[in-house]
Amino acid sequence: MILRNKVIIIPAYNEEKTIEKCINNFTNIADIIVIDDGSVDNTKILAKKNNAYVFSHSSNLGYDKSITSGFAEAIKFNYKYIVTADADGQHRAIDIEKCFKLLEKENFDLVLGKRDKVNRFSEKILNFLSNKFLGIEDLLCGLKGYNINTITKYNINQKFNFVGTFVAINAIQDSVEFNYMPVKIGKRLDSPRFGNIFSSNFKIIKLILIIFFYHLSKIWV
Repeated sequence: MILRNKVIIIPAYNEEKTIEKCINNFTNIADIIVIDDGSVDNTKILAKKNNAYVFSHSSNLGYDKSITSGFAEAIKFNYKYIVTADADGQHRAIDIEKCFKLLEKENFDLVLGKRDKVNRFSEKILNFLSNKFLGIEDLLCGLKGYNINTITKYNINQKFNFVGTFVAINAIQDSVEFNYMPVKIGKRLDSPRFGNIFSSNFKIIKLILIIFFYHLSKIWV
């Protein structure tokens, strides 16, 4: 399976319209693991056809569980550097390459993408609060980079969702070497999978509450 020491993890749910383009854009950069999150379209078939390694969930478990599965597969195959990217065609290959360069050449343990635009008002609130209290400017950017040691240091099977977010929070609180990277977000090629306005904002508000209860519990211990 492993061809290089770096891998791109792409969670995908019913992304048959975009998954081939994503894989083809990234295939010269690193190995690719697609987490097929119970898709009922041709996502899995197209990913395999384009030489990505595919790990499938039998049912739709959600984005966060897909990230957790991706981390577990990357650990199993002994990758050293990991970058997560979305399957919707919004992340650019040039930004993926920059992220790996920061991990490999400049020895950062963690790289956090910082999007050039955030559309949802609830995300703007989340980013303001997380920057103020946690020192993280863009929690929900799907493009993040990790040295494998940063992931294995923490329990990726923690009981909360948002595993990538909690790895980042713990790592920054432990003063690992991290860096922000500007990320230009392209136009999505089809309809979003994150949910409608109500469900999306509900998930973000839930994340706000979980993070800050978690943060307070760390302070009180």
